[in-house]
Amino acid sequence: MAFHKIDNDSINSITNALDFFQIPPTNVSISSSKVFEILPSNPLTDTPYHFKIHASQNYIDLTKCYLFTEFRIRKENESGQLVNLSVADNVSPIQLIGQTFINNMRVSVNGREVFNSNSLYAYKTYFSHELSY
Repeated sequence: MAFHKIDNDSINSITNALDFFQIPPTNVSISSSKVFEILPSNPLTDTPYHFKIHASQNYIDLTKCYLFTEFRIRKENESGQLVNLSVADNVSPIQLIGQTFINNMRVSVNGREVFNSNSLYAYKTYFSHELSY
């Protein structure tokens, strides 16, 4: 089977799923790991939500950071008050509800901004999900 490389200097590679004869490397750089629950530093009724992680000797892997949320869907009645849904109401969440409810995300380390998603974060996550394979 003939194939064409985009970069002639790149080495040949196969997917890890087809590599039966190679033992994967062992990660020896981490001696232990811990999970911490960090609550927002401002009341949940105020937005935006701020999380403060105090300085320590530990390494924080941002790819393993999760934001746990709990949603409650309510509707307005005739007088404009929010009431709980009834069994007859047809309601379902949209695709990517956990990513599209965030309007803007900023990450700062030691007062320096290292990530700013701007106000198009929900669109970016939706398109990256739809265009990924």
